[in-house]
Amino acid sequence: NENYARELLELFTMGPFDRQGQANYTQRDVEEVARALTGWYPNPHNLRVVHLSEGFDDGIKTIFGRAGAWGYDDVIDILFEERAEQIAEFISRKLYQAFIYAVPDEDVVSELADVFLGSDFEIAPVLRALFRSAHFNDERCFGVQIKSPVHLLMGFLKEAEPDYYPPSFMFFTLLSASRVLGQHLLNPPTVNGWEGHHSWLDTNTLLARWSTTESVIVVARFFFVTLTERVLAALPQPVSAGAVESVFTIPVALAEHLLPVPVEVLDINAPAEDFAGDLVNHPIPDHVIDSPAYVSDLARLFLGGTPWYEWNLYGTMGTPMLQRYVNYLIQLPEFQLT
Repeated sequence: NENYARELLELFTMGPFDRQGQANYTQRDVEEVARALTGWYPNPHNLRVVHLSEGFDDGIKTIFGRAGAWGYDDVIDILFEERAEQIAEFISRKLYQAFIYAVPDEDVVSELADVFLGSDFEIAPVLRALFRSAHFNDERCFGVQIKSPVHLLMGFLKEAEPDYYPPSFMFFTLLSASRVLGQHLLNPPTVNGWEGHHSWLDTNTLLARWSTTESVIVVARFFFVTLTERVLAALPQPVSAGAVESVFTIPVALAEHLLPVPVEVLDINAPAEDFAGDLVNHPIPDHVIDSPAYVSDLARLFLGGTPWYEWNLYGTMGTPMLQRYVNYLIQLPEFQLT
């Protein structure tokens, strides 16, 4: 059976071709690896895998030009001895695609592959090098990945105070919702996993993403006050959540916290109307007027026609306004990115 032999080479170690387009292995290599992997059987009673010598092909196999009565462990050694550079680049490219972007920067991949080779194929040093690199922290790498359903839901549940939910609720929410959104946990569509990236979004899954996260908002609505307090307290110049002027800080702070892109690039569908209420006796603060337009746009959107001086985070209007505003943010295209 050549299935696992081919998957071992094609999906889990080196891929079919190197960067120059040269084949990393031949059909003969696949056949010989398959022979070396014979003899392994699952025990139907305890589901453990055992090796039975009577099922093993103990003949001479030639893998990447090396002949011997190779078995499973020999195959692994030969792969990493004969195709070390190809494996290092292939796995480094997968790590880049998982943590940065679907289209890799091949120069960065080569640097990671060198780290991989130098660390004798330890993955931790590769990830450490990637996460500490200037490339990883480049603003151009922010907001370029489409969140998987699990990433979307776990991230949002974390923001909505997950300690509030019993573990059973968390588990079944993730299990059922992620399945609806196209990621059935522990049951990928192929042995290669989920295709990811653009495949996560279509006209059906986008609507499902909105409705799913909106349902979390309904359940966790009162905890967005706590989220707001945390966000304001973490600002470089902390803002008192109870201060009336916080209404001009909260919309921007929440947008910056929940979205992976700068607020200034958002396409804000702000109300055409000016701030409501008596602006003669309660003028808009000068620092708001002098700020970029998105500060006023988000504040007016957040207020929804309520006079700014009547705002109170802890009043009867506070929680519904937060709920409505967070719901607006999660329906922005940028919320689907990371």
